[in-house]
Amino acid sequence: DQNAAVTYFKKVVEDYPQDKENAQIALDNLSGLVSEREFDRIFRAYRNNVPQMDEGLASLAFKTGQDRFFANNYQSAIDQFTTYINEFKNGPNYLEALLFRARSYRELTQMGPALEDYKSIYSTPSSNPFTNIALQEAAEIRFERSEFMASLELYQTLDDVSGILQNKVAAKFGIAKNYKSMGDHRSAITALREVSQNPEVAVYSRSKANVEIGNNQYLGGDKIAAMRTFQEVEREFKNEFGAESQAMIAQILLDEGKALKAEARRLDEQGSNAQADAKIQEATEKFDEVKQAVIYQSNNYPTFNYWKARAFLIAADAFYELGNTFQAKGTLESLIGEDRFPDIQEAAQKRLREIEEEEASRGGFVPLDGE
Repeated sequence: DQNAAVTYFKKVVEDYPQDKENAQIALDNLSGLVSEREFDRIFRAYRNNVPQMDEGLASLAFKTGQDRFFANNYQSAIDQFTTYINEFKNGPNYLEALLFRARSYRELTQMGPALEDYKSIYSTPSSNPFTNIALQEAAEIRFERSEFMASLELYQTLDDVSGILQNKVAAKFGIAKNYKSMGDHRSAITALREVSQNPEVAVYSRSKANVEIGNNQYLGGDKIAAMRTFQEVEREFKNEFGAESQAMIAQILLDEGKALKAEARRLDEQGSNAQADAKIQEATEKFDEVKQAVIYQSNNYPTFNYWKARAFLIAADAFYELGNTFQAKGTLESLIGEDRFPDIQEAAQKRLREIEEEEASRGGFVPLDGE
């Protein structure tokens, strides 16, 4: 039985440590039969008797580290990989041990040590099987820490050194998101076009790139180009990219309506009442288009709940601009009650507070012209 097996293997390890082959076979078996703490105790005792690290022992430390990693015991995994890294630098699993240790540090949010291990991998004199992985994962950490220039440089290096299309596509997306975060939307679009215009790239990635091009056009202030991009994507793809594009179409229509309303206010202040009325009419039509765009979204993308919720957040603004405060507030309250999408819930709460404050300041009535 298991207890007998444990007793036998312990005896081999404790009584015959110099019989390395059998002792290490016993250790390998014990790693799956006893608790992690008990195994570590047995392993340390064995190392005291046999301090020199050989290939078999190193392989056992590496395998044990992997087992601990996949069992989510990251600190224990770090200890095992560190044993291998420090004592078997020329071992066949040296770079992979660094990678696993970096990932373990990352899981424990110890990003400094993780980045050091990743750097040890991608800074080796010649490229190795883990260079691309290390560059990408290190770049992701830098991005998450808002170190956009450092992340950008790592993604650019990945693009330069990798000969694999999939890695180069990942690098281009990484380059683009860093430029986007730094407000350089033109450079982001340039990187994304290298993906969207490459026929060798999978359709999924090309579609994703086109949506991101639209987002950068929008953020860069070129809403006409953004509208054209989103309309092209939505026409072609009735999937997550079509859903996002349709929500952005509604957003641009809302922006256009608000711009027309602001222009009407300016004209009214100048005494150009007829022109102001014409702009108000145009604004009304735009806000109605927003409503239709959101209805289209709900009917054509019923399963893409995030973008449907995002569209209803936009619709609430359109209702409010049209003077339908009751429906605007009701829509926002429904979104606040939906906790699947915290960012939308938070935005809905913020918008509802703004409406209530403005409503109170205006005595509860907000006409379309805002007067």
